[in-house]
Amino acid sequence: MTIEDDILKLLEDNGHGVINDSLFVNYLPNEVDEAIVIFSYASPPQTAATDDFEYNFQCRVRKNSDDYDVARAEAFAIHAMFNRTGVDTVGRRIVFRPANPPNFLYYDDSNRPNFVFNFTVITTGN
Repeated sequence: MTIEDDILKLLEDNGHGVINDSLFVNYLPNEVDEAIVIFSYASPPQTAATDDFEYNFQCRVRKNSDDYDVARAEAFAIHAMFNRTGVDTVGRRIVFRPANPPNFLYYDDSNRPNFVFNFTVITTGN
């Protein structure tokens, strides 16, 4: 499993959606009104003196139109969940480090509110 798979599984296990139905990686399907997407982006190089790897991500939460408060609450709930010390997954321990609180991004063309926040995952396995 990839880090992205581990993150989606954690979200699914905590009631934030269903993988490939409302939980996605690097893809936000327009036809899905309620979605949580984990986008990966450039990460720092691995430090030679450690076996730790760091991966940077953005979490985007989109809800139905007129559900601003629901989208905001969902984004903050995920942020709080990611603010834990760490999670054991199959073959590795991952530690979440949120970089910022969730922010309102925009209403999309279908008037659906979108919230985002960035976070780093630190793990000893890739």
